[in-house]
Amino acid sequence: MNDYSVFLKANEAHVTHLQQLDHSPKRWTPIEDIFFLPKNQTLQQYNPYDICMRLRTPLEGTAKSSLDEIVIQPHKEGYTTHTTYRETGSKETLLDRADVLGYEQWGAIVRRSYAYVIHLSQQETVSVSYQDIDPLGSYLKVEAQTEHALASVLDMLFVKHKDIIYKNSAVLLAEQMGLL
Repeated sequence: MNDYSVFLKANEAHVTHLQQLDHSPKRWTPIEDIFFLPKNQTLQQYNPYDICMRLRTPLEGTAKSSLDEIVIQPHKEGYTTHTTYRETGSKETLLDRADVLGYEQWGAIVRRSYAYVIHLSQQETVSVSYQDIDPLGSYLKVEAQTEHALASVLDMLFVKHKDIIYKNSAVLLAEQMGLL
């Protein structure tokens, strides 16, 4: 998905405002994301803002895992994520495939989320997800199709500019691990 996105640490006030804007959030299937780096790079050389290979596995249900290539482009209003879906299959098969493609695992998270939809107009909606990310903590991820829509929802949630995190979960994990 190509969009404008930001993260922010979730707090009680944000969640209260979200619940007032959308009374029926959707619970998403919990997922595990495993992040990979090229085998020819050390963890100290790797930058997750470069191409990041991700293995996403649903932790419930029968959906297949996917091996995805992600390019993160930071900009002044957040970041844009460009995702190329490479393959689907079992987790084990895709772990082997990542190895064959020349990648090795550097980190993993488990994400449990609730999705809220905020209607700015009949044509424009913004997705806000409350995400409990192990081992990172609780975050809100705001995704909009335009910078204006993103700014509008951040205003609706009374988000202060200093609270915005212009990074995705792979970058946050790399920072927590001391890689960046």
